[in-house]
Amino acid sequence: MSGNIDVEGKVYGNVTAMAGNIRLHSGSLVTGNVTAIAGAIEREDSASISGRITSRQEIRDMGDSRYHYNPYPFPYDYRYNFHYPSPWKRFSGWLLSLLGLLTLTAASVAVFPDKLKNMKNGMEAEPLRQLGIGLLGWVVLPVVLLALTITIIGIPVVFLLLLCLPIIVIIGFVVMAMFAGQQLDKAFGDRWPRFMDDRPIIQALKGMLLIWIIKAIPLAGWLVWPLAALFGMGTALATRFGTNRPWFKSKNGENRTEANTTALPDTVDTAQPEEPCRPDGTEEQSPAETAEGREINDHGKEE
Repeated sequence: MSGNIDVEGKVYGNVTAMAGNIRLHSGSLVTGNVTAIAGAIEREDSASISGRITSRQEIRDMGDSRYHYNPYPFPYDYRYNFHYPSPWKRFSGWLLSLLGLLTLTAASVAVFPDKLKNMKNGMEAEPLRQLGIGLLGWVVLPVVLLALTITIIGIPVVFLLLLCLPIIVIIGFVVMAMFAGQQLDKAFGDRWPRFMDDRPIIQALKGMLLIWIIKAIPLAGWLVWPLAALFGMGTALATRFGTNRPWFKSKNGENRTEANTTALPDTVDTAQPEEPCRPDGTEEQSPAETAEGREINDHGKEE
């Protein structure tokens, strides 16, 4: 690595240089491959190579080089060049990734608005706690996967968990975007254009645009992916994917609920019975209110 190699004798195996050149002197022998990564290869007269020659920069023959020892000949030598993408291609890739994330963010907020809002509120209230839970979750996850794999029965669960890992990172991106969009609205207030309202989906789109711009910054952009992974795992575990429900229901709580429901007495209908009505619609008078009833009462008073 970061050095040149001069071969003057026999090498039983491969010769590889990273960021360096390789020179095969006359009479040398290499039984394996000769590879120069970010370097050139020079062969002098009668240098023997039985493997493949690979160079990113240049392969030069310094004389009449022939394969004197070549039990496994390759019909060709080749070189490869790595070209960095042009600025336009890099910008196109960045823009396409942004459009994909914006579409995914809008769909997520439209389908799960309440759950994502609960997760965003949890991150806003206790960001350090969410980061700690997320870090602990990522540390424990390999142990859980290994334990499930050993049991053989849990292998399907392992595949499901592995499929959920990208979803957790996406959740982290969306939650961070909602929080960033909310903070942008608080910072700028009424200075935003009119179409920039405070709906959660619009806040999430604004926040995602801001996060993706930060990701393009050379020194600070590398923090975006780890933060998304930590916040995604932390908010998902702390809020139970935005439901704020316990992971497991306690049996004691269920028994107490059943006992309370069985101990309650049956409700007694204390409503007064309605007085019967006559066919003509008038209410039936009590005996004390009729003439006969009054005579009986007067007679009783005299006695």
